[in-house]
Order: sequence, then structure tokens, then C-alpha cells
Amino acid sequence: MSRVEVDEVYKTIAGKILGKGMSEVLPRMLQKMLTPVQAKLAVEFPGTPEDLAERVGRDLNSVKKDLQYMYEMGLGTPSAKSGKWNLPRNYVLLLDKVGSHHAKFLPFLGPDYLDLWDDFVNEMIPKLREKDGKFQPPETFRIIPAYKAIKDNPDVQPWENMRSILNMADNIALTNCACAMRTRKRTFPMHSTEVCFLLSKDADYIVDSGAGRYITVDEAVKVIENCEDAGVIHSVYNSRAVVSLLCNCRPDVCVVFKYLRKYGNEDPKWILPSRFLSVVDERLCDGCGICAETCLFGSIRIAANDAGEKKAVVDPEKCMGVGNCAVKCPRGAIKMKCIRPEEHVPKGMAIRLGETRDDPAYDKYRKL
Repeated sequence: MSRVEVDEVYKTIAGKILGKGMSEVLPRMLQKMLTPVQAKLAVEFPGTPEDLAERVGRDLNSVKKDLQYMYEMGLGTPSAKSGKWNLPRNYVLLLDKVGSHHAKFLPFLGPDYLDLWDDFVNEMIPKLREKDGKFQPPETFRIIPAYKAIKDNPDVQPWENMRSILNMADNIALTNCACAMRTRKRTFPMHSTEVCFLLSKDADYIVDSGAGRYITVDEAVKVIENCEDAGVIHSVYNSRAVVSLLCNCRPDVCVVFKYLRKYGNEDPKWILPSRFLSVVDERLCDGCGICAETCLFGSIRIAANDAGEKKAVVDPEKCMGVGNCAVKCPRGAIKMKCIRPEEHVPKGMAIRLGETRDDPAYDKYRKL
């Protein structure tokens, strides 16, 4: 892609989000998203609308109009306490907020905008390994096992049961998966990229900003089941009280999984398995291989047993406890066995990226 000259103001905004000089691509993206007048306003963040209008010497109503645009774009949100407007404060929040709003704005952002996103993600992934810079790993994610595979399992706790998690939310919003939107020109196994959920206050934000819609628990479970049929994986921030994001994506699409595939899962550890392991009942298994094709982590192979019969074999070191293999098995030969203690999932609430705190609200999960 040909390089374009980028105004300094867009480099300044990128620096406020990521750190000075951390990205060559983000300023080019911002130049597509913001007019020069809007960019000069964003440079002044944080601030209340009144503060910002005074700093840039503009009419308050015109400033509010541009702030509303940035709100709907995902580039600016006001603090509930101070009323000051802020930019996304790191790479992952930028991806989540802006990416989920793409459906509305892609028509005028231009055909090369998604290519810029690909360039940006590829640029950022190596930087996320840095220890001393601004890029630190986000709150660890954890696999939530497929609802169809574990809904009747007596070992399942409410905080790892998709329906129970959804029942705890004040509101549920369905929104576009930011990763799937970024790769919409490529392959995504669902007919729609509307597959991710935001809960409670974050649900209210995504609906208010025009990037999502409220749905019921039953409607959400239907989306979940369709995702599992398509091999999509559920993941959340690793805490018992899931109050913000329920992500439904695939390793060949998701940015976090993409990092895992490139660099491994040890340093930093971004994705934890669920508490469950896929277990094969050889009496029912006919070695058809559907489970091996379904597993996106390469944890299942087909091999001959002592009697020379082809059977599915699970590698417990690779198995992430997803359960889609159990969902897809036509003979019901795979079950999910709980192999990790409850302590595998920390108590507390992961409210937003990097913010985990104890809160009595998580106790409600144990009373369902």
C-alpha cells in the first residue's frame, strides 16, 4: 500500500493512545477517521465539552457535535464521574471500541481502511511482548466451554455457564466482533459478524453509541449455539464475575489468539484453558475424524488402538477445554471432564482492561 503524508496532529493523537512513536500505521488510520478540525479537538483530551470548546476556540454546540461523532466512532468517551472526554487508553481498547463500530462507518472510510487495520495489528503484535514499554499484556482471557457440551454437567459453576452468566447481566447487547469486522473481507464462519456480547453498563454504552442492540437471554443463547455449530470459541476475562465482555471468535481471526499462535502462551500467558478436558469414550468412537477437524488447537488426532481400531486421541497438554469437539461428535463419544479446581478462576471482577477488583457482586454467581 502506498504511503501518504500524515499531518502531525494525527501522530500526536496516536502518541496519546499508544505512546510516542509506537505506531506508524495508527496516524494514517486516524487521518481517515477524523477531519483536521476533529483531530485538533481530540488532541486536547481529556476535558469536558466546555473546557475543550474554550481551548480550541470553537462554539460549544459544534464541539458537542464532533464529540458525538467520536463517541459513535468509538474514539472518545466521557468519564461518568468527571464528564471529561478521553481517548481509548491502549491498543486493545482501541481495537475493541473502534472495531465494533466499523459497520456504520466503513462505507465512507474507504476500501483500504481494513487493510490499514491489518497492518496495524501486525505492527502491534510484536510490541505487545515488550516488558518495559507501554504495551503490557491485557487481563488474561479464559476459555468458556461450549454451552451445548456442558450445560447438564454437574461440575459446571455459574461463572462458566454461558446462560448463567447472561442471566446475571442487567442488560445484554449484541455487537459486531471487532476482530471479525477487521477480517470481513476474508473468511469468518458465521453469516454475520454480530456474535459478541457486552453486558450491563458496557451494553448500555454500545447501544447508546449505535454499535449494538439489546437482546434477551434466550436470543443470546441462540447466537451461542449457532456459534458453536460454526466452531466459534467463547472467551472472557479470567474472573468469576463476568460483567463486561463475552467474546465469540476463532483463533484464525481473533487478535489475542493470533498472538498466541505466533509467540506461544507462556510469556505472557494470554489465554487460559477452561476447567474441562475433552475425554473420548472408545466404545462409542468410530474414528470418523470430525473432532480432529473441529479442534482449532490441534489437540485431537486419529490413531489405531491396540486392537487396530481407529479412535480419537486427545492430547491433554494441548486441549483448551473448548468442547466444540463434543458438540460436533455425531456419536456422542466425547464428554467434558472437570480436571481443574475452582481456584483456576480467580474471585473478583474484571471490569475493564487491567482493572480487577474484589466485589461482592461475584457472589451472586454462586447463588444461581
